[in-house]
Amino acid sequence: MRSPMLSHIKISTRLGIGFAIALLMLILVSVIGIARVGELQNDISDLVKDKNVKTKLANDLGDEVNDVARFHRNMLVLRNEGSTRIEMEKILEKRKKVTAIFESLDKFRYGDKGKSALETMREARKPFVAASIKLESMIQDKQWDNAVQYFQETYRPTYGAFAGPIVAFVDYQTELAEKVGADAEVLASSTRTLIIGLAIAALLIVALLAFLITRSITGPTGKLVAATGRMAEGDFNFKLDIDSKDEVGVLTKAIQALQANVKLLIDEMNRMSREHDAGDIDIKIDEGKFTNDFQVMARGVNNMVFGHIAVKKKGDGLHQGIRRRELRRTPRTVPRQEEVHQRHHRSRTV
Repeated sequence: MRSPMLSHIKISTRLGIGFAIALLMLILVSVIGIARVGELQNDISDLVKDKNVKTKLANDLGDEVNDVARFHRNMLVLRNEGSTRIEMEKILEKRKKVTAIFESLDKFRYGDKGKSALETMREARKPFVAASIKLESMIQDKQWDNAVQYFQETYRPTYGAFAGPIVAFVDYQTELAEKVGADAEVLASSTRTLIIGLAIAALLIVALLAFLITRSITGPTGKLVAATGRMAEGDFNFKLDIDSKDEVGVLTKAIQALQANVKLLIDEMNRMSREHDAGDIDIKIDEGKFTNDFQVMARGVNNMVFGHIAVKKKGDGLHQGIRRRELRRTPRTVPRQEEVHQRHHRSRTV
């Protein structure tokens, strides 16, 4: 079944529309795929360049703080100036690293909960630093007993108060990283499903368009092929039912015009033949009903028929002349009526 809408559109336009729709579907699938891959890339980038980095920095911060606490403990255990000097140098280096870690963490963006966790760590550091400085002062003054007591009663609680927010910050960043990873997995799965669905839909739409466009061309073209085959065999008595406004429609009108001219020529020839059979040999094909080569064909038929008639008339005239001459040359074997009467009169007189 042909689409009336397609039959009124040129074949080149139909093919262009079909290719354009196929191209648009391909572009749509590509754009959606690129957009989804971009989202996935953003999630992965956020995971790699943000969440994981923050988690690593927080873990490094915890390690540095643990090292500071361990160096303080070593000074209380070793209790000599050489060891104290070496441990203090290590502690100063660790404090610089801790400060650098906080500066690095400050460069990232955070939500409200992330900002609160970072601020809690920063505030928890202040009592720990103060307790560390006081403990170091006691150690330098060699107040070992007071230093040990301060280490147990004050230093350890401030260390725990500082280490707790660090662990909480790490746990929060780990939670965010796991969520981003899960979201990325869901996005990847949904993107795969969406692209497959769009690809199938695009394939079906393009296949349907290809079918409709092909049918809109091959359907009437098949009728034209059948019609020209019948005309090639000398059969012009058929109806070509094609209503198209495209190139096929133009070709159909041309074939219909050819069919009409041939049938008209045949009808005119039959009419002339009937009139001649009835005795009116002056009837000829109306050449004015035709144009171009069809008019030439009609004129040729007229010339052929009337040429034959002229030859026949000339032949009949020659035959009659010959007959008359033959009659004049033949001896009279039958007596005339006057001679009969004279002979009869003579016989009676005698």
